[in-house]
Amino acid sequence: LGAESSVSWTTVRSLAHLLTRLRQAKYEIVALEKSVGVASIDYRAWQPKRGTQPALIVGNEVIGLDPKTLHRADTIIHLPMRGMKHSLNVSVAGSIALYHLRATMEKPVPPL
Repeated sequence: LGAESSVSWTTVRSLAHLLTRLRQAKYEIVALEKSVGVASIDYRAWQPKRGTQPALIVGNEVIGLDPKTLHRADTIIHLPMRGMKHSLNVSVAGSIALYHLRATMEKPVPPL
């Protein structure tokens, strides 16, 4: 509905090259993944590293993130799930994670 015209975005050919450039620019690479054999922390426990901005990497809904990408991440976060399903639609999961990451970077709003 036109939201893409109000947000800066670009397409890249090589995720590995992009991650290298982001790290050089002082970004913290944060991967969103919850799968067997992947050490991750609850997204609510994540705090930005001092002097960095987060760059959130999300994967495919079915197969998740490539192990090479996970290896390049500074931090791997997950959304805790209850019940039988262990994943959400990637757009929903990404939105929840982005909202939290952004909130950790903002100063608290004083009460009225």
